[in-house]
Amino acid sequence: MKICIFSLLVLCYSFPTIAAELQFESDVRVKKTDQLEFISIKAGEKLTLKRNESYIVVNSQSLPMVIFSPINDNSEVLITDKNIQQTLDEQISKTLSSRTNEIIDGLRKAESHLIKKDYPQALALATSLKDKYPQVSSVLFFRATTLSLMNNRKEALSDLEKGLTIDPQSAAALALQKRLKEAQ
Repeated sequence: MKICIFSLLVLCYSFPTIAAELQFESDVRVKKTDQLEFISIKAGEKLTLKRNESYIVVNSQSLPMVIFSPINDNSEVLITDKNIQQTLDEQISKTLSSRTNEIIDGLRKAESHLIKKDYPQALALATSLKDKYPQVSSVLFFRATTLSLMNNRKEALSDLEKGLTIDPQSAAALALQKRLKEAQ
């Protein structure tokens, strides 16, 4: 019986499966969970698990997997790189979509406060987003804009500089940076 693996726990970047015999599409490194050293297994070679054994497997894309031995000794698993990559892409896509939506919603709320000239509330929302997503340039640029409207040039320039290391081509951020530096 051949089974293709489709489950993946992206939070840990590993996935569990149960098998008596494993065969991999590409070279991997494996180790029993109670051992310290990995061994290499070439593509197409088989690894046989005894009852109650478990292995940690690291594939060619450095994706770790946890493999458990089965209750039934007749199962066989073929783990293909395509299945791993497809599952990983699907899971990452969901995570990115969720985070993107959270950032967009947060920036829209902050922008609505900015339009009402409720700068402290806009700053609070932007700061919350910055704390959670410190590497998102649009969050840094929005926070810098809010800080500049509150006449906090020093902190605004700091956020602009961080944002420009991520997105050095942002014309709006470069223009704001130039205006803030000229005002000093």
